[in-house]
Amino acid sequence: MSRIFVLEDQEESYFLIKRAVDNQHSLTWVKTIAEAMQTFNKDFDLALIDIELPDGDGFQFCDWIRAQKATSSIPIMFISAKGAVESRITGFSIGGDDYITKPFNIVELKARIEAKLRWKNRDIDHVLGAEGISLDLRAQHVQIQNQLDSKWSTLDLTPIEFKILNLFLNEPNKALSRDEILNKIWGDGVYVYPRSVDTHVSKLRSKLGEKSGYIKSVHGVGYKFSTENEPDDAIEDHIPSSKMTVLYHDKDLAKSVTASSG
Repeated sequence: MSRIFVLEDQEESYFLIKRAVDNQHSLTWVKTIAEAMQTFNKDFDLALIDIELPDGDGFQFCDWIRAQKATSSIPIMFISAKGAVESRITGFSIGGDDYITKPFNIVELKARIEAKLRWKNRDIDHVLGAEGISLDLRAQHVQIQNQLDSKWSTLDLTPIEFKILNLFLNEPNKALSRDEILNKIWGDGVYVYPRSVDTHVSKLRSKLGEKSGYIKSVHGVGYKFSTENEPDDAIEDHIPSSKMTVLYHDKDLAKSVTASSG
Protein backbone atom coordinates (compact mmCIF):
# COMPACT_ATOMS: atom_id res chain seq x y z
CA MET A 1 0.00 0.00 0.00
CA SER A 2 1.43 3.36 -1.08
CA ARG A 3 1.23 6.57 0.95
CA ILE A 4 -0.41 9.51 -0.84
CA PHE A 5 -0.28 13.08 0.46
CA VAL A 6 -3.25 15.33 -0.37
CA LEU A 7 -3.10 19.13 -0.05
CA GLU A 8 -6.69 20.21 -0.76
CA ASP A 9 -8.83 22.76 1.10
CA GLN A 10 -12.20 21.62 -0.29
CA GLU A 11 -13.77 18.68 1.49
CA GLU A 12 -15.84 17.68 -1.55
CA SER A 13 -12.74 17.38 -3.73
CA TYR A 14 -10.93 15.33 -1.09
CA PHE A 15 -13.76 12.81 -0.86
CA LEU A 16 -13.74 12.43 -4.66
CA ILE A 17 -10.01 11.71 -4.45
CA LYS A 18 -10.72 9.21 -1.68
CA ARG A 19 -13.29 7.48 -3.91
CA ALA A 20 -10.76 7.28 -6.73
CA VAL A 21 -8.15 5.70 -4.45
CA ASP A 22 -10.82 3.27 -3.14
CA ASN A 23 -8.93 2.21 0.03
CA GLN A 24 -6.09 0.78 -2.04
CA HIS A 25 -3.64 3.32 -0.67
CA SER A 26 -3.15 5.33 2.52
CA LEU A 27 -4.19 9.01 2.35
CA THR A 28 -2.93 11.90 4.48
CA TRP A 29 -5.06 15.03 4.07
CA VAL A 30 -4.17 18.62 4.97
CA LYS A 31 -5.87 21.89 3.98
CA THR A 32 -3.14 24.53 4.15
CA ILE A 33 0.47 24.99 3.07
CA ALA A 34 1.46 25.58 6.69
CA GLU A 35 0.04 22.19 7.68
CA ALA A 36 1.63 20.59 4.63
CA MET A 37 5.13 21.81 5.50
CA GLN A 38 4.78 20.36 8.99
CA THR A 39 3.44 17.00 7.79
CA PHE A 40 5.10 16.17 4.47
CA ASN A 41 8.16 13.91 4.53
CA LYS A 42 10.24 11.48 2.46
CA ASP A 43 7.98 8.51 3.28
CA PHE A 44 5.22 9.61 0.91
CA ASP A 45 5.02 8.04 -2.54
CA LEU A 46 2.93 10.72 -4.28
CA ALA A 47 1.71 14.27 -3.61
CA LEU A 48 -1.65 15.55 -4.91
CA ILE A 49 -1.68 19.34 -4.67
CA ASP A 50 -4.43 21.90 -5.21
CA ILE A 51 -3.24 25.29 -6.46
CA GLU A 52 -5.63 27.80 -4.90
CA LEU A 53 -5.24 27.48 -1.12
CA PRO A 54 -6.15 29.66 1.90
CA ASP A 55 -2.53 30.59 2.71
CA GLY A 56 -0.93 30.67 -0.74
CA ASP A 57 -0.79 28.54 -3.88
CA GLY A 58 0.24 24.96 -4.52
CA PHE A 59 3.12 26.07 -6.74
CA GLN A 60 4.87 27.38 -3.61
CA PHE A 61 4.56 24.00 -1.92
CA CYS A 62 5.84 22.23 -5.03
CA ASP A 63 8.91 24.51 -4.95
CA TRP A 64 9.40 23.62 -1.29
CA ILE A 65 9.20 19.86 -1.99
CA ARG A 66 11.71 20.08 -4.82
CA ALA A 67 14.08 22.16 -2.70
CA GLN A 68 14.26 19.52 0.07
CA LYS A 69 16.85 16.85 -0.72
CA ALA A 70 14.86 14.12 1.06
CA THR A 71 11.62 14.77 -0.86
CA SER A 72 12.83 16.20 -4.18
CA SER A 73 12.15 13.03 -6.20
CA ILE A 74 8.59 12.36 -4.97
CA PRO A 75 6.08 12.59 -7.87
CA ILE A 76 3.73 15.60 -7.78
CA MET A 77 0.31 15.85 -9.41
CA PHE A 78 -1.57 19.14 -9.47
CA ILE A 79 -5.38 18.97 -9.12
CA SER A 80 -6.94 22.34 -9.77
CA ALA A 81 -9.90 24.26 -11.16
CA LYS A 82 -7.35 26.46 -12.95
CA GLY A 83 -7.41 24.96 -16.43
CA ALA A 84 -5.59 27.75 -18.29
CA VAL A 85 -2.66 26.64 -20.41
CA GLU A 86 -0.40 29.13 -18.62
CA SER A 87 -1.17 27.49 -15.27
CA ARG A 88 -0.42 24.03 -16.66
CA ILE A 89 2.89 25.21 -18.11
CA THR A 90 3.85 26.77 -14.75
CA GLY A 91 3.03 23.51 -13.00
CA PHE A 92 5.27 21.45 -15.25
CA SER A 93 8.03 24.08 -15.32
CA ILE A 94 8.47 24.14 -11.53
CA GLY A 95 8.71 20.36 -11.29
CA GLY A 96 5.18 18.94 -11.42
CA ASP A 97 4.78 15.51 -13.00
CA ASP A 98 1.08 15.69 -13.91
CA TYR A 99 -1.83 18.13 -13.93
CA ILE A 100 -5.56 17.35 -13.92
CA THR A 101 -8.35 19.92 -13.87
CA LYS A 102 -11.54 20.02 -11.80
CA PRO A 103 -14.12 18.71 -12.22
CA PHE A 104 -12.21 15.51 -12.94
CA ASN A 105 -13.31 12.04 -13.91
CA ILE A 106 -12.72 9.65 -10.99
CA VAL A 107 -11.68 6.78 -13.27
CA GLU A 108 -9.16 9.01 -15.06
CA LEU A 109 -7.76 10.29 -11.76
CA LYS A 110 -7.36 6.72 -10.49
CA ALA A 111 -5.52 5.74 -13.69
CA ARG A 112 -3.17 8.70 -13.43
CA ILE A 113 -2.43 8.00 -9.76
CA GLU A 114 -1.66 4.35 -10.46
CA ALA A 115 0.59 5.32 -13.38
CA LYS A 116 2.61 7.67 -11.17
CA LEU A 117 2.91 5.07 -8.42
CA ARG A 118 4.07 2.41 -10.90
CA TRP A 119 6.80 4.76 -12.10
CA LYS A 120 7.80 5.63 -8.53
CA ASN A 121 7.97 2.00 -7.46
CA ARG A 122 9.85 0.61 -10.45
CA ASP A 123 12.93 -1.30 -9.40
CA ILE A 124 15.51 0.66 -11.39
CA ASP A 125 18.88 2.18 -10.69
CA HIS A 126 18.31 5.76 -9.58
CA VAL A 127 21.64 7.01 -10.93
CA LEU A 128 22.12 7.59 -14.65
CA GLY A 129 25.35 8.55 -16.29
CA ALA A 130 27.51 9.09 -19.31
CA GLU A 131 31.21 9.90 -19.62
CA GLY A 132 31.82 12.49 -16.92
CA ILE A 133 28.11 13.09 -16.12
CA SER A 134 26.13 11.65 -13.20
CA LEU A 135 22.40 12.24 -12.71
CA ASP A 136 20.83 11.18 -9.40
CA LEU A 137 17.04 10.80 -9.68
CA ARG A 138 16.46 10.52 -5.93
CA ALA A 139 18.61 13.47 -4.93
CA GLN A 140 17.55 15.40 -8.06
CA HIS A 141 21.04 16.66 -8.79
CA VAL A 142 23.58 16.40 -11.60
CA GLN A 143 27.36 16.30 -11.30
CA ILE A 144 30.00 16.65 -13.99
CA GLN A 145 33.65 15.64 -13.88
CA ASN A 146 36.37 18.06 -14.88
CA GLN A 147 38.70 16.59 -17.49
CA LEU A 148 41.80 18.30 -16.09
CA ASP A 149 41.69 17.38 -12.39
CA SER A 150 38.95 14.66 -12.45
CA LYS A 151 37.03 16.50 -9.70
CA TRP A 152 33.23 16.44 -9.65
CA SER A 153 31.07 19.54 -9.33
CA THR A 154 27.29 19.91 -8.96
CA LEU A 155 25.28 21.74 -11.63
CA ASP A 156 22.48 24.15 -10.80
CA LEU A 157 19.76 23.00 -13.21
CA THR A 158 16.13 24.09 -13.43
CA PRO A 159 13.46 21.32 -13.19
CA ILE A 160 12.94 21.47 -16.97
CA GLU A 161 16.68 21.24 -17.70
CA PHE A 162 16.94 18.28 -15.31
CA LYS A 163 14.07 16.49 -17.07
CA ILE A 164 15.58 17.12 -20.52
CA LEU A 165 18.97 15.75 -19.46
CA ASN A 166 17.22 12.76 -17.83
CA LEU A 167 15.41 12.12 -21.12
CA PHE A 168 18.66 12.30 -23.10
CA LEU A 169 20.46 9.91 -20.72
CA ASN A 170 17.57 7.44 -20.87
CA GLU A 171 17.59 7.44 -24.68
CA PRO A 172 21.22 7.85 -25.76
CA ASN A 173 22.11 7.90 -29.45
CA LYS A 174 18.46 8.36 -30.41
CA ALA A 175 17.38 11.34 -32.51
CA LEU A 176 14.51 13.05 -30.67
CA SER A 177 12.25 15.50 -32.45
CA ARG A 178 11.25 18.75 -30.76
CA ASP A 179 7.65 17.55 -30.66
CA GLU A 180 8.72 14.32 -28.96
CA ILE A 181 10.72 16.25 -26.36
CA LEU A 182 7.77 18.60 -25.79
CA ASN A 183 5.38 15.70 -25.21
CA LYS A 184 7.69 13.87 -22.84
CA ILE A 185 8.69 16.91 -20.79
CA TRP A 186 5.56 19.07 -20.78
CA GLY A 187 2.91 16.43 -21.53
CA ASP A 188 0.33 15.95 -24.28
CA GLY A 189 -2.04 18.81 -25.09
CA VAL A 190 -0.03 21.52 -23.32
CA TYR A 191 0.74 24.42 -25.64
CA VAL A 192 4.43 25.27 -25.70
CA TYR A 193 6.25 26.76 -28.68
CA PRO A 194 8.47 24.06 -30.25
CA ARG A 195 11.40 26.49 -30.24
CA SER A 196 11.12 26.63 -26.44
CA VAL A 197 12.99 23.33 -26.57
CA ASP A 198 15.91 25.10 -28.27
CA THR A 199 16.01 27.72 -25.50
CA HIS A 200 16.13 25.13 -22.71
CA VAL A 201 18.64 22.92 -24.54
CA SER A 202 20.88 25.93 -25.18
CA LYS A 203 20.88 26.79 -21.46
CA LEU A 204 21.54 23.15 -20.55
CA ARG A 205 24.46 22.99 -22.97
CA SER A 206 25.91 26.15 -21.45
CA LYS A 207 25.78 24.65 -17.95
CA LEU A 208 27.34 21.37 -19.10
CA GLY A 209 30.46 23.27 -20.16
CA GLU A 210 33.04 20.96 -21.74
CA LYS A 211 30.38 18.21 -21.86
CA SER A 212 28.04 20.39 -23.96
CA GLY A 213 29.13 18.60 -27.13
CA TYR A 214 27.31 15.46 -25.97
CA ILE A 215 24.02 17.13 -26.96
CA LYS A 216 24.08 17.21 -30.74
CA SER A 217 21.75 19.00 -33.12
CA VAL A 218 20.06 16.67 -35.58
CA HIS A 219 19.41 18.41 -38.88
CA GLY A 220 15.70 18.65 -39.66
CA VAL A 221 14.70 16.77 -36.49
CA GLY A 222 15.85 18.04 -33.11
CA TYR A 223 18.56 16.64 -30.84
CA LYS A 224 20.30 13.52 -29.69
CA PHE A 225 22.66 12.69 -26.81
CA SER A 226 25.88 10.94 -27.78
CA THR A 227 29.38 10.79 -26.30
CA GLU A 228 30.76 9.70 -29.67
CA ASN A 229 32.89 12.12 -31.64
CA GLU A 230 30.69 13.10 -34.55
CA PRO A 231 29.89 16.43 -36.23
CA ASP A 232 27.06 18.47 -34.73
CA ASP A 233 24.04 19.45 -36.86
CA ALA A 234 24.96 16.98 -39.58
CA ILE A 235 23.07 13.84 -38.58
CA GLU A 236 20.56 12.47 -41.07
CA ASP A 237 16.90 12.37 -40.14
CA HIS A 238 15.98 8.69 -39.62
CA ILE A 239 12.66 9.23 -37.83
CA PRO A 240 9.72 8.19 -40.03
CA SER A 241 7.08 10.88 -40.37
CA SER A 242 4.44 8.39 -39.20
CA LYS A 243 6.17 8.26 -35.84
CA MET A 244 6.08 12.00 -35.25
CA THR A 245 3.82 13.29 -32.48
CA VAL A 246 1.35 16.04 -33.35
CA LEU A 247 0.91 18.90 -30.89
CA TYR A 248 -1.66 21.67 -30.91
CA HIS A 249 0.46 24.51 -32.20
CA ASP A 250 -2.54 26.82 -32.60
CA LYS A 251 -2.87 28.51 -29.21
CA ASP A 252 -6.64 28.93 -29.30
CA LEU A 253 -7.13 25.32 -30.37
CA ALA A 254 -4.79 24.17 -27.61
CA LYS A 255 -6.79 26.07 -25.01
CA SER A 256 -10.04 24.64 -26.34
CA VAL A 257 -8.77 21.07 -26.35
CA THR A 258 -7.15 21.45 -22.93
CA ALA A 259 -10.34 22.83 -21.43
CA SER A 260 -12.51 20.10 -22.91
CA SER A 261 -10.13 17.35 -21.80
CA GLY A 262 -10.07 18.61 -18.21
